[in-house]
Amino acid sequence: MFFKKLFSKEDRVIGVEINNIEKWLKEENEEFIKTFEFEVSQAYKSLQNRLLDLKSSLHELKNKEIPDVSEKLKRAAKTSKAEIEKDMEILFNSIRFPESSDYSSAFEFYNSVHKKIMNFGKKNKKNFIILGEALRDTRKLKKSLSDFEEELISLGEIVLYKGRKMREIENIVNLSKAIEKDKKRLEELRSKLKNLNSALEFQKDKLRETERKIEEIKESKDMKKFMKLRDAIKSYERKKSEIENRIFYEVQHFEKAFKKISSKQKVEMKYINSPLETLLEDSELKKFKEFLSSLKPLVMRGEFGLSEKVKEKFLSGVERVETGVLDWHIKEYREIKKKLNELEKKESKIGVTEEKVKREEEEKMWKQTIKATKEKIKEVENKIKELDKKIDSDIKTLEKKLNLFTGVKVYLKASSLN
Repeated sequence: MFFKKLFSKEDRVIGVEINNIEKWLKEENEEFIKTFEFEVSQAYKSLQNRLLDLKSSLHELKNKEIPDVSEKLKRAAKTSKAEIEKDMEILFNSIRFPESSDYSSAFEFYNSVHKKIMNFGKKNKKNFIILGEALRDTRKLKKSLSDFEEELISLGEIVLYKGRKMREIENIVNLSKAIEKDKKRLEELRSKLKNLNSALEFQKDKLRETERKIEEIKESKDMKKFMKLRDAIKSYERKKSEIENRIFYEVQHFEKAFKKISSKQKVEMKYINSPLETLLEDSELKKFKEFLSSLKPLVMRGEFGLSEKVKEKFLSGVERVETGVLDWHIKEYREIKKKLNELEKKESKIGVTEEKVKREEEEKMWKQTIKATKEKIKEVENKIKELDKKIDSDIKTLEKKLNLFTGVKVYLKASSLN
């Protein structure tokens, strides 16, 4: 096992509060952490010194002139020298030493600088070769770079190898903090669920109250009076519809004849297209009867070229009008229409219908609200179930990690998990 056990008694049992894990681990590993951070701080100092040497070597490079070599090599060397100087200045300006020597800062610093050094070397490999051919002596600059890289490697050994223990501590601490965060979220969800259930009960009460009011309206004297009127209105509307059909039937006797006649003389087609309205406007059907009387002898003489069937139907219709069939239907229609108007006026004066409609809309709204609230409750309950399961799993993982790391039995105190 990589980690050295921290306790002499393997049968020790330790209870730790989850919000105290970071402090407890740091106390138990205080000596190791101090040693690690001291070594990191020393590595920083060495790197800073090597960086100063590197800057000094760069300064010397800037002051060096390219000697007399072939013109082609001289131009290439000047270009390479300028690119190296520029990239090194960028590199120097980008290196920022952490204020702290903790593991996270050291790990991030090492990875960042290591990547920059690798990129610098890769980009300027050809430039160093060209510059070396022209200047012959770039050993100091190369050595300064090499020394800096060696010190960076030393920091990497501390961070990547000795830091493994620090990384394990950090992972354990991060997991404990994640559990705490999830527990807080769980409390928020439970609080939200409680509020939703309270809201649901309130909505159900409102729905029951609305339903009760609707029943009261239905049982009220006004509603019974309204329903009686409504039944009467429906009865008269049925009669009205029946008479309308009878009127349309009577008018249909003339439809084909009127269409045929209209090709030879003017015909009032409104008797066919909107018969009911037209006949109701014709007092005692005077105009209609006169119009039919003017057409009857012409039809009988066959002046319009009507087929025998159409002619027969036309004359049959005229006879029915002359015997008062259509008059009777129109009269009956007017009486029913008048009665309907009277009933509808009485109905409109009973305000109970408006109240009933209002309460029914309210009932619909509360039912929709209750449905939406139930869906939200189900959604929150599922989230609580999933999060509860995750927390239980993470707690077991955390205790296992603590046991493996410390070499002793560690459990999380129940009081800190509630």
